[in-house]
Amino acid sequence: MANAAPVDEDGKRVFITLEAETPVMVGETLTLGVKTAILPGWHTYWLNAGDSGTAMQIALDMPDGFEMASARWPVPEVVPYDPLVNYGYHGTPVIMQDVRVPDTVSGDTVTIEGSFDVLVCDDICIPESHSASITLPVAETASLNPDFAAYRAALPAIQDWPAVMDNVDGNLQVQVTSPTGWSGFEAARFFPLEWGLIEYPAPQNVAIQGDTLTLSIKGGSRDAEAVGETMFVLKGDGASYELTARAGTLAAPLLAAAGPVSADALPSLMVLILFAFLGGLILNLMPCVFPVLSIKALSIASHGANKRAGLLYTAGAVLCFIALGGVMLALRAGGAQIGWGFQLQSPPVIMGLAWLFFVIGLSFYGAFEVGRGLSNTGNQLTQGNGALAQFMTGVLAVIVATPCTAPFMAASVGASLILPPVQVVAIFAALGLGLAFPILFITLIPAAGRILPKPGAWMERFKQFLAFPMWASAAWLVWVLARQNGADMLIPALGGMLAIAFAIWLKKTWFAVLTGLVLVAYLLMPKADDDRASLSIEPFTPAIYEQAVSDDRPLFVEMTADWCITCKVNERVALQRAETIAIFETQNIRFLRGDWTNRGEDITNYLSRYGRAGVPLYVYYPKGGEEPVLLPQILTPGIVKDHLTKTEDHT
Repeated sequence: MANAAPVDEDGKRVFITLEAETPVMVGETLTLGVKTAILPGWHTYWLNAGDSGTAMQIALDMPDGFEMASARWPVPEVVPYDPLVNYGYHGTPVIMQDVRVPDTVSGDTVTIEGSFDVLVCDDICIPESHSASITLPVAETASLNPDFAAYRAALPAIQDWPAVMDNVDGNLQVQVTSPTGWSGFEAARFFPLEWGLIEYPAPQNVAIQGDTLTLSIKGGSRDAEAVGETMFVLKGDGASYELTARAGTLAAPLLAAAGPVSADALPSLMVLILFAFLGGLILNLMPCVFPVLSIKALSIASHGANKRAGLLYTAGAVLCFIALGGVMLALRAGGAQIGWGFQLQSPPVIMGLAWLFFVIGLSFYGAFEVGRGLSNTGNQLTQGNGALAQFMTGVLAVIVATPCTAPFMAASVGASLILPPVQVVAIFAALGLGLAFPILFITLIPAAGRILPKPGAWMERFKQFLAFPMWASAAWLVWVLARQNGADMLIPALGGMLAIAFAIWLKKTWFAVLTGLVLVAYLLMPKADDDRASLSIEPFTPAIYEQAVSDDRPLFVEMTADWCITCKVNERVALQRAETIAIFETQNIRFLRGDWTNRGEDITNYLSRYGRAGVPLYVYYPKGGEEPVLLPQILTPGIVKDHLTKTEDHT
């Protein structure tokens, strides 16, 4: 199941086989496995493909009396293609297709033939048709195929737990009650079967209170009441469930205001505060916090443990947590949908932290000394033994800790989304105290401080070693930036690091600061769809195409499909842009679009003319009968401008 099959004899990217869990047994249900081996780099789609794509279509040719029944699909993956998000599969997913066997079967064997239409995509999308067959013995007793245990393990577990969905302030909110709790679902992912219920790239926020989990996602083009009910998959860390949500009123929306807590509820509040403290304490073991603890450990080893340092570090951690709680309260009051670690949803914050860790790593490694050059820009805030350095180290620990959700934290943070402000502040202060407690303990208890090693020559080597977790954290933050905002964000992130290193070599702080401002400005530029306009587009048919080619106008032909994610991204990023539309208008370019969503012979023939097996395809025909120009499959506004204007310049 782990290895993808090679491309088949027809040069296709998917290889499909049929397997059976048991022999054919009269009157019983037969389960077939439709095993899809996908070439590396390519993917297929789930039942709801997301922003673009289409699911595999299965048809079985069977003896009389046999009937196709229900099918079970494996838990899907998120397949991002900035700025869109799809749901699909890589590797070798197996769809479980049930077949009802009649009460009488003639013969000793049964042959089942299947035909499968599947869309497979990489930078282009190609629809493929496949066939497969299987011959099975007719038996009175079952002998199980051992491979099906692994196939079934990839399916979501079916549960009949009550689930309600509703649209609240522009967001789809889904509430599920489980008798077994929600351990491992603090960052659950919601995959709805019905298309259009949600905005697929939008963040999915989760709150857990006792046995109730509530999700909130920006709503799509369809609302819950119109849909009525939908099956969905809820994917957690290590478990996934298949559930059905019905339209209704939530018991408590994710961000609904809560009334004052009564005296009877005070013990539960104390439990939440205790859980918050334990959660903050366990955060010290998380990889995202370790680099900051390294800074603190080096400071203690260099200057010795003292109460003032521990108290300042604790104050920084506690006050920063309280500030985060205040921001969450302000956003909550404004109706915003927020989640834990929301500050790392901000690209400038992520980039700034990546640069800071990169600078600190360079300092630890010995590229420059604190107090000179670029180190004055942010680095000195967390190094040394001054009051500001001690306080800011606690602040930095909180900023990088919040993306990690330690055990015990989920209930406390989830409750803080609906509790009154005073109780929210208490919970966040407990989180900060838990995070700072190990350092506070070492600095306040003399006996604990004596277990620390004495300063010596080993410290320089240790300091150099600590550069590597700093750089590892910087690399992780750059990865987060690219995952959230697309690969284009690698340019300012890595370019900024290069500028910082160059500035350190030049000993010119201003160079890094100026470059950083330029790159952050690039990061904050309007997205591609901020200035979208409309093109005048005609449908492609052979008759219209022949007439357009003979016309004394330039011609642009696009071959696309609704399921082609590359096509959709190109439309949003390059074609539906004001500057692109201006070129079409000023040069009087005619635009024909061929829609291959449902395959047609006319478009297939046109693709074949240019040696293509799939979409997208972009062809520009200059005025005057010059040779047509093929554009790349991935477009930018600059690429379109270059191809549509350079030809005209020579006429």
